[in-house]
Amino acid sequence: MRASGKLEIMGQDNNTAIDWDALSASLDGDMELMDMLAQLFLEHIDDQLGRLQTALASRDVLAIESAAHGIKGSLAQVFAEEACNRAGELECRSHAQQIDGVEDMARELVQLVREVEDCLSLRLADGD
Repeated sequence: MRASGKLEIMGQDNNTAIDWDALSASLDGDMELMDMLAQLFLEHIDDQLGRLQTALASRDVLAIESAAHGIKGSLAQVFAEEACNRAGELECRSHAQQIDGVEDMARELVQLVREVEDCLSLRLADGD
């Protein structure tokens, strides 16, 4: 639905973890495809976060960079800009082998990812 030029999904406007307008536009408004994309994200993000946690525990900067890159890609697919940017920052810091502070960045990233998960889960529940 559109109201005031904003895409409204589940009664939420653009003040969410996801840019619903951009996501919808990228899918030509195909809500079934949006649901499939949401489901894929939800099915795979915990594995990606697990790889990040393993990399952090071993302080392996290459593995942290790789895990952050994968998470960033998943977040970009669902237009979760803030979380995607945070994953990119973690990726860059790891690439530069700046390990100090990555645990805090990762915690913040996980919190943002959980917000994205909540939005996508609500989207799927609303479609039932």
